[in-house]
Amino acid sequence: MAVITQPDLLDLYDRTLKHTSHVVANISPGLRTAPTPCSEWTVDNLLGHMVGTLLASVAFLDGTPLDFATMSGQPLADEDHADAFNSAAAASLAAHQAPGALAREIDAPPGRMPAAMFLNFPLMDMWVHSWDLARATAQHPDFDEEITTYVLGFCQQAFGTNRPPAQVIGPEIDVDPTRPSIERLVGFVGRRPTWTP
Repeated sequence: MAVITQPDLLDLYDRTLKHTSHVVANISPGLRTAPTPCSEWTVDNLLGHMVGTLLASVAFLDGTPLDFATMSGQPLADEDHADAFNSAAAASLAAHQAPGALAREIDAPPGRMPAAMFLNFPLMDMWVHSWDLARATAQHPDFDEEITTYVLGFCQQAFGTNRPPAQVIGPEIDVDPTRPSIERLVGFVGRRPTWTP
């Protein structure tokens, strides 16, 4: 996987959040109870997890106490899902763009690491879950090839020989190597590219 400099990583993260925000904004209220490729999670559960993950990324960076239940897929109740996502995304991006933020060492679930390395995890999470949401709500957005290729490379490097538990990333599903990179990415993290509600 090519080494990406910090400014480029922030750019990829910014573009990922904008892309995901567009998907979230196009979810009609009637689809918030729809199933998703994430086993046993509805759209609302997945949105809750994504907002929680973004807010957790700020907490990890700041070193503030974190209630891990925020990432457990709790629904967003009756609040506007687009506003909730956009607020959390803006907070996460601003925290990581702050001077010196990516040079910090932070304590995160994978262990102690540079913040620049950790940023790959919320970036991956948002990119993959934007596909989950799109599939669950019959959307067909374009998936930027540069971001997809980067996230796939990160996943292969991070999880190729040390795969996390199935509840974090599902067993890899074989996808023809000639298929589009987004299909190969979601297959690597345990989704069937042909999944439908």
